[in-house]
Amino acid sequence: MILNIPSQTLPQTEEKKETANQPSTAPVLHKILVSLRNFGFTEAGRTQADPVVLASHLDDIRNGVIVDAGESEEEQEKIRQDVEIQTTALEKNRNEKLSHLQEKEQVDIPDAERKVKAAEKHLLEIKIEKETLKDGTKVDPLNLYLYWTIFGATTLFLYGFYVSAFHSAFFKNVAAELATANSSNIGELFNTVFNAKAFREINLHWLAPVIFFTFAVVLHIAYESTSKSKLVQIITLLLIVLTGDCLIAYFIEYNSHQIQVLNGMAEADWKFYHSPRFYLVLFLGFLTCIGWSLILNAIKKERAKSDLDSVYKLRISNAEKEISEAENKLNDFKKAAIAMKSEILNIECEIDRLKKSLTSVQFNLHILKKRISSFYSGWMTYLTNLADNETLRKMCEEVMIDFKHQYLAPILVQSEAKPSEN
Repeated sequence: MILNIPSQTLPQTEEKKETANQPSTAPVLHKILVSLRNFGFTEAGRTQADPVVLASHLDDIRNGVIVDAGESEEEQEKIRQDVEIQTTALEKNRNEKLSHLQEKEQVDIPDAERKVKAAEKHLLEIKIEKETLKDGTKVDPLNLYLYWTIFGATTLFLYGFYVSAFHSAFFKNVAAELATANSSNIGELFNTVFNAKAFREINLHWLAPVIFFTFAVVLHIAYESTSKSKLVQIITLLLIVLTGDCLIAYFIEYNSHQIQVLNGMAEADWKFYHSPRFYLVLFLGFLTCIGWSLILNAIKKERAKSDLDSVYKLRISNAEKEISEAENKLNDFKKAAIAMKSEILNIECEIDRLKKSLTSVQFNLHILKKRISSFYSGWMTYLTNLADNETLRKMCEEVMIDFKHQYLAPILVQSEAKPSEN
C-alpha cells in the first residue's frame, strides 16, 4: 500500500520520476528521498505515532517509494551485477550442455544404434553361414564309426593283397614249385592272386604295400589342394597307381600263363588283357586303393567338423559380445542424454529464479531491514518521549513484528540460527 502524503506535510525531499518506458496508462511512481531516521521521528510527531500510519510508511519503504537519501545504491547494483554474472554463466553452461546433448542425440546415439544393427546382422550372417555349410559343423558319430571300421578293414585287406600280389608277381619261383607239385598242392600253385605262401616267407614283398599306401596318402593330399593344377596332380597320381597295378596284374597273369604252358594246359601264344584275372587284380588293387584314399579324406573332414564347430561357436560368441558392448554403449549414451536433459532443466529453473529475483522484493531483504530499522528507530525515539505511551508502544511494536514476520522472515530465521550454530 502506498500512502499519499500531502507535499506540505513532508520534510523537504527530492523527487525522481521514473523515466523507464512504461505504458501511458500505468501510474507514475515517485521516489521520496529522505533521512529515514529523521523522517520516522517527524512522521511520528505529525501523526502522534499512529500505528496505521506506521504500517503505511513501512509498506512505502518496502515498495521503494520512500528511500534513504544517504543510502548508497552501490550495494544493489553490485547484487544486480552478481545476479547477471551468475545468469550469464548458467546460460553459457546450459548452451554447452545443449550442444553436447544435440551431439549425443544426432551423432552418438544414431551411430551406436547403427553399430548394434551391424553387429546383429553379422551374427545372423555367421549363423546362416553355419547352417548352410554343405557338410555341416557337427560330427556324426555313426559316420565316424563306419568310416573308421571300413578304413581299418580296407587297410588290412590292401596290405595283405599287395603282399600276396607282389609275392606272386616278383618272388614266386615257378620252376621250383612245379618240381615239387603234387596232387595235394597243385591248387596252391594255380592260386596266383591270394597266395598263402606269401605270408610264410620272409622277403621284401612285406614292404611292397608301403609304396601304394604312400601314393594313396599323396592322392588324399591332392584332394585338399587349392592349387590351380589340382586336377592335373590327381590325374597324374591316379595314372601312376594304375600303372603300378597294371604291372603287378601283368606279371601275375604272366606267371600263371607260364605254369599253364609248362603243364600243357595253354599255348605259348597269349594275350594278357583277355584274362579275367588281370582285371580282377586291377579291381582289387587300383579301385580299393582309391577307395582307401577317399575314406581317409572323409575321416579327416568328419573330424575337422569338431574344429569347425568350435570356430563357429567362437565366432558367434565374439559376435554376441560385440552386440552386448554396442548395446551397453548405446544405453550409456541414452542415460547420459537423460542426465543432461535433467541438468539443463535444473539450470533453466535456476536461471528463471535468478531473473525473477532481480524484480523480487525479497531479493534485497537485508537492505529493506536496514531501511526499516532506521525509520523505526526515529519513530520510536519520538514515541519514547510521549507520556502514557505504553499502549501506543505495544500497538506500534505489534505492527513492526507483523511486518517483520510477513516480509523479513527468511533473514530472521538465519539470524536466529547463527547463535544456535555457535
